[in-house]
Amino acid sequence: MQESNVQVKTFFEKLKLSFAALLDSDGEVATGFAVNAIPTTFVLDKEGRIVGAAIGPREWNSRASIALFEYLINMRSDSVMAN
Repeated sequence: MQESNVQVKTFFEKLKLSFAALLDSDGEVATGFAVNAIPTTFVLDKEGRIVGAAIGPREWNSRASIALFEYLINMRSDSVMAN
C-alpha cells in the first residue's frame, strides 16, 4: 500500500517470495477494497468475484487452508454441474 516498486522488489528478494503482488502506489485499490491491514488476502473466483477474505497472516500451506481451497473448488464444480 503506497510503497514504491523498488521497496516491494527489495522486500520480495529479502524474503525470497515468488508470488505476484499488486502495486498500489497511490492507495486507490486499498481504499476501494477497504483494506486497512497488511496482509489482507482476497480469494477470488474465476469471474473475479471475492468469495473469501483473510485479514492478517495465514499459513496457506497448512492442512486447514488446503482443505478450505479444496472445498471451494469442489463447491464451485458441484454448482456448475447442477446448472
